[in-house]
Order: sequence, then structure tokens, then C-alpha cells
Amino acid sequence: MADKIRQQKIVRYLNKDFDGFKSDMLEFAKTHYADVISDFSDASVGGLFLDFFSYVGDVTSNYLDHQFNELFIDSAREPKNVKRIAKQLGLKPRPPSPATVECSFFVEAPVIFDINGNVMPDTNTLFKLRAGSTVEADNGTVFELQDTIDFSNIISNEELQISQRDSTGQPTKDGFCISGIRKTFSITVSNTYVKFRKIEIPERDVTEIIRVTDSEGNLYHEVDYLTQDTVFEAIENEELDKKDVPLLLKIKPVPFRFVSEYDIETELTTLTFGSGQAGTIDDDIVPDPSEFALPFYGKKTLTRFSINPEQFLKTRTMGISPMGTTLTIEARIGGGLTHNVAEKSINAIGGTIIDSLTTNFIETNAVIQTLDVSNLSPATGGDDKQTLEELKSNAAANFASQNRLVTREDYLSRIYSMPTKFGRVYRAAVKQNTNAGQSIQVHILSRDAKGKLIIAPDALKRNLKVFLNEFRMITDSVDILDTRIINIGLDFSVVTNSKFNKTVVLNNTLKRLINFFKIENFQIGQSIIIDEVKSLIYNTEGVISISNLKFNNFSGLISGVQYSNDTFSISKNTLKGILICPDDAIFEVRNVNRDIRGAAT
Repeated sequence: MADKIRQQKIVRYLNKDFDGFKSDMLEFAKTHYADVISDFSDASVGGLFLDFFSYVGDVTSNYLDHQFNELFIDSAREPKNVKRIAKQLGLKPRPPSPATVECSFFVEAPVIFDINGNVMPDTNTLFKLRAGSTVEADNGTVFELQDTIDFSNIISNEELQISQRDSTGQPTKDGFCISGIRKTFSITVSNTYVKFRKIEIPERDVTEIIRVTDSEGNLYHEVDYLTQDTVFEAIENEELDKKDVPLLLKIKPVPFRFVSEYDIETELTTLTFGSGQAGTIDDDIVPDPSEFALPFYGKKTLTRFSINPEQFLKTRTMGISPMGTTLTIEARIGGGLTHNVAEKSINAIGGTIIDSLTTNFIETNAVIQTLDVSNLSPATGGDDKQTLEELKSNAAANFASQNRLVTREDYLSRIYSMPTKFGRVYRAAVKQNTNAGQSIQVHILSRDAKGKLIIAPDALKRNLKVFLNEFRMITDSVDILDTRIINIGLDFSVVTNSKFNKTVVLNNTLKRLINFFKIENFQIGQSIIIDEVKSLIYNTEGVISISNLKFNNFSGLISGVQYSNDTFSISKNTLKGILICPDDAIFEVRNVNRDIRGAAT
């Protein structure tokens, strides 16, 4: 009985450091092996064994702690593990970002006179500056024009700038430019089938894959993940609203596709293609399982079929893997903070791509020689590559968003993220349809060239419908609706201190009110607290009291000024000192210099 009790050895599993291991092992040895070894001092053989075992335990414990910490994005320290976990959470490492800027392009053309005697450029001598033309900043940064500029398309005199040197009509056009140098790479692919083929671009800091084609003329599209079999396609808008919405948004199937991945350590970009073979037949929506059955050699009878899962990788579900061809890859190289050049620093024309609109080449060439460029605003958006710490901090937030539309904030974020070339949504409001539980109502607005609110064009609504449909929940229905524009104005009278100049006090009050009623300060459904307006006036230096304050509604055509056709009762919609705005409307002071009127006594 005594022997059985002695064989029950107590083991503790809570030790984590060298000293803890050594202390418990010493107690364990004295309890169970005192009759074999009695000397456990540091200089003895027993002490040597204790040190060895404690060292192994300490190292093993540290290794286990390290490996456990490497499983989570917050505690991971090894770059390969940080990148792996971030990828699992759906976040790709970000390469250096290019800068973007609106550049103004100028030419000097021969002039003609219209029927009213106004100076106009001779459009027969003008030309198109094609997308892909480049300009250069003072620090050497190259910017590429993204949209073709047609100098002959002069819509109004507002688009003309008359040279002060010789009174020559000088057409001016703005173009969107992005920084970086375009390079082309030709890569030969062997005639061997490789699933999920990877191709590394031999150039650092690729900011964008512009175009990938093969020898057969197939165009490969970049997708977020290989199971994504459709992308958005931009088609030129030929409708009447093409000025506000130049491009239409369509869904395009893409059997040839790839994903790109940037390595923040090597600074190289790798393209990963699909696993399908171009020769496989899988046009059916549901593949025939018999095509994927494992062969049973030498058997005439069998009980059941076995499916070979490897065969499914060769279908087009994951995209086509290129083989026996030459890939031509166009990429944009370079970016960073240094690309955020200051205003008026882009002054040099680089390589130009010109489309002449006439056979009068001599005069057209003379006009081309006058082509000039400048940026009236600084370039923005350029940033250095993402660091490991930024990757760790952003990964969890990216996973929480999940690239879907569930909350109101999800919808607003997605609406405002639609590329502006498909139309600009200036204001949007999202709410639940009270009459239908799974219906979402989205009210949107746009602005015209002068910054005034307008009803969103139909083409913009169609583009937004296509854009949101790819992200919405399958049970949700989304109604895209117009927003009512309620044009208001303000009449007020103030009593001023006799020590102040009445005109100065009135002008200061008007400036503060004009700034308050700027459309940038208003959202759809935002009401006006009348006391805030009064407080703004009272806080103007020199104002003693307000003798009159009245809001007005303007609609229709008034004194040559076109207002919204929506009529609105100020008195019926004022409650407890608040001018209440309907949920489907927005307040706008259409003409701040005319609709805000004041007097001082």
C-alpha cells in the first residue's frame, strides 16, 4: 500500500520561467528521488540536471507563448504572420499611393467672331488630347492624364479664358491626372498547366495594374477574390445627361481574372490567376458529376462512385489559368508623399497623344505648340507604403466592415465611394421604409457646375442601382428616390450700438449668416434651430437686439432666378422654435447674396 502511494507523483503545470521550473523540480526530486541523489547544490551533478531541465522547460514555454501570440493580429510580431492573418481578415497590404490632381490645360488658337461680335476660338484648329498623355511637376514627378480632353467642345463662354497679352481666345479644359510612370512587361508562360499560377512583376512599388492581356487577345481583369466572376464596366453615356454622368455602370462577366498582392517587405507585386483550363467544358450551370468521377481500373462491378475533388479546380469557377502564351502587363509605378506637389508646380508637358480634328495640319500643329498646363490646386492622396503596425491596426476594422450593406453607415459609405466618373452623389440619406420591413429608401441629390442643388440625373440613379446591388443583403430591396429641394431665405433687422458703424455691423452680420447657410453645412432632413440663427446675429459685434427675423420660401421663377418648384409653408412647419425639415427634403439658400436680406437701425 505504501509503494502505491509513493508512485503518485504530483506535477504542476503553471510554471512559466526558469526559476519556477527549477524550484518545483527540486521539490519533486527531493520527494521522489531523495534516496538516489541527495546533493542538489549548484556545483553538483543533481544541480546540473535541474539547470538543464529548467532550461529546456523555460525555452519550450517561451516558444509556446510566442507561437500562441502569433495566432492573433494584435500580438503577432513576425511579418509573415502579420501578413497572413491580415489576409485572412480580408485586408491586403497597401503599396505606396499615387497622388491625384485636377490640371488645367491651355492652348492659344486663332480667333473668329460669332454673330454677336464675341471673340471665339476657331474650333477647326483645335484637337483632342488623349488619355495617357503626361505632364511633369517641378520635382520631377510624372502625372498621367486619365480622360481625353476635347478642346473643340466649347460649351459656353465660361469655358474660355482670354489672354491679356494679345486678346487671343484661349480655351481652357480641366483634366484629372494621377501620378506614376506607366511601364509594360512581357512575360512568357509555359505550356504546362499550373493551377493558381503566380507571376511576380520585376519592379518595385507597383501602385496599379492597368491592363493584362495574353497573346490570344484575352483581357484579364483584376478582382478582389478569384470566385468573383463579375466586375463593373464603364460605358460612355450617350444620353442627354452625359455632361453630369459621363459613364454608365454595367456588370461584366470575367472568366479571365486575377488577384494582385503587394509584399510590404520585398515591395514587389504578385499576380495570382485562376485554376481552370481553357479547354475544359463546363458551360452547364451545374457540372455533370460523372465527368469528375475517379476511374476504376480493372473493375466490372462497383458499389458506389467516388468524386475526385481535384477535377473541380480545373473548371472556370476560379477563373482561367494562362498557359502557352505571353502575358503583356501594363502597370503604374511609383507613389508616396513626395508626389503631393504644391499648387502651380505642374508646368511641363511630357509625352502627348494628339488626335487632330481637321486636315489643316499646319494651323493645328501651331496650336499644339502652345499647349500649356498648370495645377491650380495641390496634388493630394499620395502616401507611403503601409507599415506592419498600420496593417495590424487596420485588419480588425476591415474584417468588421465585411464589405456588405447592413447598417445605415454601410450604405452611406458605399454610396459616397462610387467613382465620380459614374456621377456624383452630393448628399444622401438612408432610412427604413415604414410600409415595408425589408425595404430601404435612399434619397440622393447632385449639384450642377455652379454648385447649386439639382435633382440627380436618371443615369446616376441607374449607376447607383448597379453599384449597390453587388453589396446589398439578398433580403433587402433598395428604392433610390429624389430629394425635395426647399429654397429658403431670411429677412432680418437689427438694432446696432450707436458707437458702431451701421453699415459695417450689417455687413459683418450678413457674412456670418451667409457662411452659416452654405449648403456644405446642411444634410437631407436637417432642421434649423431658430435660436442658433439668433445667437449668431447677437454675437456679432455691435448688435444690441433683433427687431425682426423672418424665414421665407422661394419657388418657381422669380425675377429671372429659377428656384425649386417645391412650395413649403414656413409657419406650418415651425414648432417650438425649430424650422422642421421633412425627411425627404433639404433646405437650400439658392442665392445667398440675394435671399438673405438685412437692415440695421
